[in-house]
Amino acid sequence: MDNFATPDTVIIDFGSSNIFCFGKLRRGKIIGIRTAPYLQSTSTTTISFEDYYVNNHKVDGSITVTNNGVNSDGNLTFGISKDIEISLTNGNEISWTANRTREWVAGANTPWNIADDIYIIEGTSSGNHSSGGSFGVIISTPIVFNMSCWSDWACARVSGVTQVLPPNGNTRTIDYGDGTCNCNRTNTVNDITYNVTF
Repeated sequence: MDNFATPDTVIIDFGSSNIFCFGKLRRGKIIGIRTAPYLQSTSTTTISFEDYYVNNHKVDGSITVTNNGVNSDGNLTFGISKDIEISLTNGNEISWTANRTREWVAGANTPWNIADDIYIIEGTSSGNHSSGGSFGVIISTPIVFNMSCWSDWACARVSGVTQVLPPNGNTRTIDYGDGTCNCNRTNTVNDITYNVTF
């Protein structure tokens, strides 16, 4: 989807039989619809699924990204909503909803060079895991996503704090670091902190 194109639709069709793609078996369609250029205020991009399966698990729902325009700091902001349901082959289901904001704090003047992009992400998510229990996630300190670390997406989250609320047990607090490009994290549970490398 060209950023400067008129409203358009893109369909990724894996076909009706499984094919191996990006390390997983896939079939069905991923459909992307954009109402206006991505950088235009109020434009929306919606991704949905049609008979889409990953490793024979059926994926339904949608992801919508809305351009909310420029904020008081002069940065482009986007609202991101996700409502996903996965039907597992054993009959169980996983559901996940999320509402986040993404602020483009660096690199917006060079939209074709993602390596200089930096985003700040805030928001919450919740859902039910495969055994039926609920969970929640809160970004308690905004996450900084530095695309210059993009060689490993897990390492691109360079700072910020997320709290994970499991259905049974105490809150897990994940600290993404001090802003440097590395995969070092800390996970705190019951006042005990563990060092983790993603």
